[in-house]
Amino acid sequence: MFEAVVNGTLMLFRGIVTTLADTSRGLYSALISADSPVVDKVAEFAGIDSSVLGQYFEGAKTYILENFGESGLYATYIALAAITVFVLSKLFKLSFAILKLVVVPSVALAFVATFFLPQSFFHFLPVTVSLFSVLLLFRG
Repeated sequence: MFEAVVNGTLMLFRGIVTTLADTSRGLYSALISADSPVVDKVAEFAGIDSSVLGQYFEGAKTYILENFGESGLYATYIALAAITVFVLSKLFKLSFAILKLVVVPSVALAFVATFFLPQSFFHFLPVTVSLFSVLLLFRG
């Protein structure tokens, strides 16, 4: 019974890897090839020529394929995807912390201060944002 479950699981995993292998070539050519719009945008952001960046991607792919084979290429894709998800999750967490701990309290405090003091809302807002930014830094 246990062997059947393990065999079924391995067959499922093999099917997933085969599907990824079949679609990864198309995905690679769509995302990382030298004439890809992704490479163009990354190159534009980095301030370099897109053909140079495409050559770097092609060179890295060739190096990985020669030294580690297809499985190394898949491992690289998975590792890069994991790193990307990790970085994006940290950025989202930081942006929500800023929203929750800086923006909302500073706007609320500046709004309340306008009721008790004669200055306008826009005089208090920079002060309250600075105050809550420092509190966020000490909290972190």
